[in-house]
Amino acid sequence: MMKILIISYAPLCLYSNGGKSFLSLLSDFSSDELIQFYINPGLPDGEWCSSFYQQKESDLINPFKNHRINHFVVPSSAQQPRSARKEHGKKFRTMKLLIRDFVWSYFFKIDNTLDEWVKNNDPDYILSDTGDSSFLYKLSMKLSRRYNIPVIGYFGDNYYS
Repeated sequence: MMKILIISYAPLCLYSNGGKSFLSLLSDFSSDELIQFYINPGLPDGEWCSSFYQQKESDLINPFKNHRINHFVVPSSAQQPRSARKEHGKKFRTMKLLIRDFVWSYFFKIDNTLDEWVKNNDPDYILSDTGDSSFLYKLSMKLSRRYNIPVIGYFGDNYYS
């Protein structure tokens, strides 16, 4: 059985374009063959993967508050209620992206929790949807080098233009 580590912004889900795109691309795979690292504050809306690892940006900058970085492995049965889903505005998009890349570059480190999660799941490939952020690309490459896992890049933004 092949196992794929998906690195993306949104979790596999039916409520976001990125989540739906990946569900479509990976429809021939069972949930036992998929794991996902994502950064969106939302939760998956189904048991699409055998394991999810969520690192929210709000928790990443938490050291400003209490000098501790929080992250957790999302149970595959966790679901986000529809009322909690938000659409993000496009105002000041470039500035937000620059700040986000800086925060991730400065604060995010592959710690013991992420290291153990990757080792325990033992992926054969990394499917990376870096979108418009360099930090997801850097994370994909770090994990690829550290665990000797090939990276498959996926770029779905603006495919129609």
